[in-house]
Amino acid sequence: MTSPIDPTTTAAWQQLAGLHDGFDLDLRRAFADDPDRAERFTHTAGDLFVDLSKNLVDDTVLSALLALAEQVDLPARREAMFSGAKINVTEDRAVLHTALRDPAGEQVDVDGENVVPLVHEELDKMYAFARKVRSGEWVGVTGKRICTVVNIGIGGSDLGPVMVYEALKPYVQEGLSARFVSNIDPSDVYEKTVDLDPETTLFIVASKTFTTLETLTNARLARTWLLDRLRAAGAIDGGDEAAGKAVALHFVAVSTALDKVSAFGIDPANAFGFWDWVGGPGQVHEQLQRLAGDPVLAVVDVEVTDRQREVAATRRILVEELPQVLGADLIVMPNQRVPGGSCGDVWNLRRRGAHSPDPSAERLSKE
Repeated sequence: MTSPIDPTTTAAWQQLAGLHDGFDLDLRRAFADDPDRAERFTHTAGDLFVDLSKNLVDDTVLSALLALAEQVDLPARREAMFSGAKINVTEDRAVLHTALRDPAGEQVDVDGENVVPLVHEELDKMYAFARKVRSGEWVGVTGKRICTVVNIGIGGSDLGPVMVYEALKPYVQEGLSARFVSNIDPSDVYEKTVDLDPETTLFIVASKTFTTLETLTNARLARTWLLDRLRAAGAIDGGDEAAGKAVALHFVAVSTALDKVSAFGIDPANAFGFWDWVGGPGQVHEQLQRLAGDPVLAVVDVEVTDRQREVAATRRILVEELPQVLGADLIVMPNQRVPGGSCGDVWNLRRRGAHSPDPSAERLSKE
């Protein structure tokens, strides 16, 4: 793998800097002067629709951005990412959120080990858990089926799942719902549990190391709430054995620290793991696929019946089709959130200092 190239040292970067000085594009006039602007600046690949026409760019700027992609050898860097090379040089890690979308037959090695079978083992485990919750097979300590799933996490382990849950609310299975706790202020746990029935509540604690201060503080509060409410209702006695059984049936974890999970009282068999080569904790798709999506899967009545084919298609579009229709690898940048990554990140933000909100579903909003 070649070393990363500092984009600010390239000729294209200097050209973009020069273009920025005095650049003043009026979009109304741009569309009026060029009736074909929308068509020329719009690209499709598979189900993806990329519209750059409403960005403050012209042909010269786009050409310079394409040149920048070539001069930093973006195709090679992208291929290094897909192949499992440790392109995260700061932490010496691979960046393989892409492997979470690969079909079972793919080969992606990290430190000499094919990680794709590991991913599918965890995915199968996660889907099996979700099916048990939705079907009513998973029951609490008194034999009642689960009605409410409460996710306890912080940062990406909260933001990703809650946004997707809000977006998919129309598909939530009747009789099920999810709530999300992230604030270390104990009132957050109180407000999310005050009207719940402990006999039908399931908590998911999302912490890779199971040491995150806010998450573990809230998890302990939730455990206390559960046991106190169950004892007050006469559902369990005051003994340790009954308490242990209740915690094991009403808590699961998203963590790789199985010893700490067990010490908390959660059955390690009900802990879902992920890996240090899955980065970008604030990104929704990674949160779902790194298994913090459990609260969503547990309550949403949607089955991915042909997961392998769909994820393979997604990867093929990103790797093969989209760069071809654009004539370059401009928009397939590692860790870029949206198509048009160079246009948004390099030009609009870094050169022009402008933020452009991405049009999306209202249900994906989070204040």
